[in-house]
This record gives sequence, structure tokens and C-alpha cells, in this order.
Amino acid sequence: MVGSESADYFMLRLGTPHPTWALTDDSNMIGIGNRDGVVSALFELDRDQIARIRGLGQSVERIRCVCDRAGRALHFYLHGRQVSRGVWAGVASADPDYLPTAAMVATWTVPKKPCDAFKFPSVNARLVASVSPA
Repeated sequence: MVGSESADYFMLRLGTPHPTWALTDDSNMIGIGNRDGVVSALFELDRDQIARIRGLGQSVERIRCVCDRAGRALHFYLHGRQVSRGVWAGVASADPDYLPTAAMVATWTVPKKPCDAFKFPSVNARLVASVSPA
């Protein structure tokens, strides 16, 4: 997918032409966020692309990427920087002329860890022992 096809993919699948992205140092998969910032897709990049991302410092840089989605090449650019030790984040775009604003860059932070969908009350060990068959 080149140019407008990649932009269409971002818009149709993620609801935004400029989705957020994040990468940690323990994976070769970047998480791509939808318009609400929720990770909605994982893209596997090759080792050279991952090395370029991990080479990003504190200043914003642009990296051209290509990955396979449903048997077709998706061409896009990652604008980003290292946001903390072992974490890189930014915004993706299919538009080669796109530049993130300073306000957008200021929002790039360490992604929050997912929380449990259900909260279970804690169970006292003595209570469990008292109801367990002996």
C-alpha cells in the first residue's frame, strides 16, 4: 500500500490519519493506537527498522517504515523519540510531509500499563483453608 492506500488503512482501521505508536525494548512489535489512544494494532517491523527506532534520542526524528498487512506492503513514517529508558513513542503518518506539532510531541509519554478488566475482592488465606475440603 503506497501513499493514499496507507492513509486509508490508518483512517479505516484506526479512525485517524495519524495514529500514536509505542515500542518497548523487549519486543520487535510496535503498538499502534486508534483515535482514542488505545492500542488497536501491532505491527512487526524488521530488525533494521527496529534498530533505527531504538537509535532515537530525546529529539523528534522521522523513520520511514514498511510492514506487511494482509499480504500488502504498508508504507508509513514514524515520527518519535525516546520517552524513557527502553520506551520509544510518537505518531505515525502515511504523509511524507506531515510534521507533528509541539503540543502533540508534549503528549508523548510512557504508555500506561493495562489494568485488569475485573477487580476481585481479596481472599483471606484462613478463609480459603476453612472452606477447603480436608
